[in-house]
Amino acid sequence: MTFVDAINVFEVFWWTGCGIVVLAQTLRAGGDHRDRGYLLAASFVLFGLSDVVELQTGAWWRPWWLLAWKAACIAVLVSAAIRWWHGRTRP
Repeated sequence: MTFVDAINVFEVFWWTGCGIVVLAQTLRAGGDHRDRGYLLAASFVLFGLSDVVELQTGAWWRPWWLLAWKAACIAVLVSAAIRWWHGRTRP
């Protein structure tokens, strides 16, 4: 196993763990933001699973659909961060 492979294995567990934590928080919280919490949790888990595929293909940009998969997950995560930030900075 190469160093890069070891990092990808770590990322599988890291991102999946983040998704599980977000899911647990979402289940406890309830309210209007629950749908966003589920989407965020799923995005973290799917991002982690994309690293499993990356381990098999050897590259995050090959095949093209793996790049699209990762980009979609990142778009959801960035969108959630922006929404959180704007909600936090409003008076």
